[in-house]
Amino acid sequence: MRARSVRGPAIGTLALVLLLAGAPAALAGPRAAERYDGQSATGQRVFLSVSADGGRLARYTFVVRTSCTDGKRRPQNLIERGQPATSIDAAGSFAHQSQAQRGFYATSSGRVNGRFRTSVSGSFDATGDSVSGTIESTFRSKRFDCSSGPVAYTLYRDGTPQAPFSDAVMSTGLYTAAGKGVTARMRTLAPGRTLVRGEINYKARCRSGGNLRSGRIFLNYLLSENGRRSVAGQARFRIRKDKVVVRIRFRLTVRFFESAGYKLTGSWNVRARVSRRGRLIDTCRLKRSFRGALAGAPAAG
Repeated sequence: MRARSVRGPAIGTLALVLLLAGAPAALAGPRAAERYDGQSATGQRVFLSVSADGGRLARYTFVVRTSCTDGKRRPQNLIERGQPATSIDAAGSFAHQSQAQRGFYATSSGRVNGRFRTSVSGSFDATGDSVSGTIESTFRSKRFDCSSGPVAYTLYRDGTPQAPFSDAVMSTGLYTAAGKGVTARMRTLAPGRTLVRGEINYKARCRSGGNLRSGRIFLNYLLSENGRRSVAGQARFRIRKDKVVVRIRFRLTVRFFESAGYKLTGSWNVRARVSRRGRLIDTCRLKRSFRGALAGAPAAG
């Protein structure tokens, strides 16, 4: 009578099965080179981006509203500039406490000098699509102190349903616009409600009958939730070939919206004083509206 044998899995296969059965779930972690946008629980815009190797925070802005002992509420922020690197550990978590930084709050009775300090911590979820944590900020001065207490935040990776590249107000991408004597190019990031780069070129009519041709660049300006922003300022530049100095005051207003496509309207107001060797030789002025639209298809997540 021939003996019969029962064949089982090879030893190496059995070991592999046992190893996989006992393997832990994948650890949480960020998505390398991605940006995350959202708000703190006190309603301020917050964002962070992850380094190309996924091991640290590359850029960030954390903002909270603090309560102060003089009865006022004031915003306080922490940005990456001047801070040591913030590492992300193997579990997808990070923590950072800033050094006490000298600064001031402007009040109706003058500047109040003091020291700012902010602590942040966070953890990425298992998909890498969100990060949640807390922010805590303090300000200490001789006149008043401020504190936020621990404030929660949750950010979502740009392009996910909670932080879409295009929404009911605006789209991520390049908008182009024009009006009489002015052209505009506006590059936007919808999840962060950010004017990433704005370029205005204009031709202003001068009292002498000539024209002043110039332009202005706007970098990293936050927009309101409904896609609006107004920026005012002044600048000075030289026209070397004519040996003159031009001093300008300007105001830019923009509004992004969706109406049968993604649109942009705005206005550009500039006044210039032209001098040679300290003597006023001309004045120029332009106030024009402009309108345009997203160039190309809306960005997809």
